Amino acid sequence: LENMMQTTTPVVSACPEAKQRIPNQETWMLLRRAYFDALGKSWNAKKEKKDGIQVSYEIKMDSVRGRGFFLTEDVDKGERIMRGENVAKFEDRETFITFLESIPHELQCDILLWAYPEEDQAFVDLDDGSFVNHSDDPAEINMNVDGYATRYIRKGEMILMDYNTFIDYGDVPWFDEIRTIAWAEQKEEGEHLEVYESTESYNWLGAPRNAGTAPDPIKASPLSNHLQTDEYQLHVPQVATMLVSFLPMALVYTFVVRNFFFGRSKTSLHMS
Repeated sequence: LENMMQTTTPVVSACPEAKQRIPNQETWMLLRRAYFDALGKSWNAKKEKKDGIQVSYEIKMDSVRGRGFFLTEDVDKGERIMRGENVAKFEDRETFITFLESIPHELQCDILLWAYPEEDQAFVDLDDGSFVNHSDDPAEINMNVDGYATRYIRKGEMILMDYNTFIDYGDVPWFDEIRTIAWAEQKEEGEHLEVYESTESYNWLGAPRNAGTAPDPIKASPLSNHLQTDEYQLHVPQVATMLVSFLPMALVYTFVVRNFFFGRSKTSLHMS
């Protein structure tokens, strides 16, 4: 990496110092237009594709992973969370550099944070799908590479997937070079961190500086998440509804038993 720094003019640099903001719709449209311009294609705002997000959600900061994709509704296993409607694809270094050079520095760093190499190309979602973070813990992963929920997901949970299922580390050298130089944190003059070439280092790239280890995953338990067998699934809201519906019956039953048996016993004792 040190030789790379000395022999290559950085396309983007100083990303660890860049501010991380949550983009609004105008920002996403700016990026999509810049992508079309880099490809030499005309962009028409009226024909702009809608985001492929299929659920209710919000993007907010997480103390460990930084910006994240959080559900604002419960999602059942097998339900589609998102599909790729605004995926930018870069087949060569020149097109990617043209795109980067046309956007502000903060967005350059964001793009290099979100983008990933796959099948000799670089890809990046130009919508909120870019905020889906990585986990390699089966207990935390709740979405697959096709955008479907792999288990019942509660409102408020962060959407996490396994980057290993689609990222080809080291498969696109020109992308690795640009990304590594941009996000390298200089320790001393001429010294930088290693190339980001695994999910362990990739996942913490751009995370908050005070980030420690990931929090304990939410453990699935009969009442904290859902009751499930191979043929039957009962969610917490359904359990609560059933309990509420049985409550009046239980009160009536208690009243009848108390007055019939205990009342009768007192009458018998009085008569004797």
